[in-house]
Amino acid sequence: GNGLANTGEVLALQIGSTTIDRTPSLNACQGPWCGGGAGDAYPPYLTMERFDPYAAGDDPTNWSSWNVNVTLQNGLNEDGISISGTPGKRNSISYLLKKDSTELTQSRTLTTTMSPYIIYGASRIPPGVTLAIEPGVVIKFASHASLYVDGILTAEGTDAHPIIFTSLNDDTDGGDTNGNASSTTPAAGDWTGIRINENDSLFTHTRFRYAGYAVLLDSTYLASLRVENAAISITDSTFEYSLRYGMFLVNTEGDITRNTFQDNTEAGVYIQDGDIVFSNNISRRNRYGLFLISHNESHEMTIEENTFMDNREDAITVTLARASFASNTAQGNGTNGIRFSTHGFEEDYTLTRDLPYIFSSKRVAEDATLTIEAGTIIKFTSDGLLSLSGRLISSGTAENPVIFTSLHDDDYGGDTNGNATTTTPAAGDWYSLTFLATAENSTLTHTKIRYGGSKFVWVPSGAVRIQDTDITLDHVTVEQNYLIGLYLSNSASVILNSTIRDHTTPVLGFYGGLFLTGEALPTIATTTFSQNLTHIFKEGGADYVDGGGNVFGE
Repeated sequence: GNGLANTGEVLALQIGSTTIDRTPSLNACQGPWCGGGAGDAYPPYLTMERFDPYAAGDDPTNWSSWNVNVTLQNGLNEDGISISGTPGKRNSISYLLKKDSTELTQSRTLTTTMSPYIIYGASRIPPGVTLAIEPGVVIKFASHASLYVDGILTAEGTDAHPIIFTSLNDDTDGGDTNGNASSTTPAAGDWTGIRINENDSLFTHTRFRYAGYAVLLDSTYLASLRVENAAISITDSTFEYSLRYGMFLVNTEGDITRNTFQDNTEAGVYIQDGDIVFSNNISRRNRYGLFLISHNESHEMTIEENTFMDNREDAITVTLARASFASNTAQGNGTNGIRFSTHGFEEDYTLTRDLPYIFSSKRVAEDATLTIEAGTIIKFTSDGLLSLSGRLISSGTAENPVIFTSLHDDDYGGDTNGNATTTTPAAGDWYSLTFLATAENSTLTHTKIRYGGSKFVWVPSGAVRIQDTDITLDHVTVEQNYLIGLYLSNSASVILNSTIRDHTTPVLGFYGGLFLTGEALPTIATTTFSQNLTHIFKEGGADYVDGGGNVFGE
């Protein structure tokens, strides 16, 4: 015959007089056909496609043109040119959230029957709209595509049928969707990410792969999943192969539980502000395991029972965040500890027993109290110093003392610097605990201070330096420090039931265990001095009150 008329025709599938399906009536759409096209545009010929194969064919809103953004094609025309359509295969537009827009304007459920789906461009779920996803659904993102959620997204997979968010180049789940066999392979940064901006979205048993694309200076996403100013629950999910972060949370509330963050270029998880419970997660083979930062001290973060493995740098990094830690484990990381990169503590803070804390130079502000729970270990880098204008309450017990020591010390807290026996601790590895005039009423109980002290031989420092203030040391061990163990200037501190020993470095030094200067007049009772070059060195009019029971060994 003469083929189809350009002025439009109704196509019907019939058995006898029974119509099985048909296209819309003439002039039901804007133009003679409800989709398709021919002309000078590129590509010049587009097939007419049905969006929902299960909806009635005569519904004019269910038709549109082959989607040039998805670029799924099948077959050649008589000139040997790829057809801008998918004859013999699934229609290109049926992969989309919405047939003719990147914005979903009505709530919708993505079903396993129609999986996989494709998201292209900067797609969006506006306020008042919910996108629900059934277990087992696969969603693939075209190059640099993203999904911005101002409505609600609920992705509730199961252990047997997780929901997959991945690259269009990923054939692992959903098959060879882009139809190019092995011509393309997935890579970190293939797509941008998903961003959640409103409450009540939910992710359980989901997997995110190959996201993290970001334009320079554009911080809209930065991760496979970004949540900002919203309450959310994220459980039993995996975030992997992101070019940036696995997950990025800003001022977020909710539980992040039983997830895996692995093989991401930056941190597995970045948390800024918010009230978060981060528990029973695994973070491995990232740059950082977990990065915490806060600009608002009122926020609380609970980090407990997580595992950090084989991350290139720190297991956990903390900047200004008020977080509590418990029962976390770390192995094979650049450092197997909690690195505090903040300059200090401006408000009251409690360090709980967990992985060793890694300190460089820190200060406690005048009106703040730093409380350290029993069993807590603090390891100092080479520039390590804790300067106290506020109070320090170090509350160890006989069974679980508080430890201040060198980052190289593997006797407490294990191999925190992750270098096995490459380095060993030595006197002078870090500087000191320095108590200034306003640090009065500080207490150290069942506490050990090791391998500190200044290495400037002629500048007396002390691993514990107390000047112009009075504190109490009870059951404290000060050992193997450089030049001086305890330095007291103008102080009437009380030293009870303690041990000051092994201050023999440098060999040519002459200070030793306890250095008293100025108007120092501490009370010392039931304290043992041993293996010091000088047990007590007194300068000027300084002296001490002997409370009895002291032992002076070799």
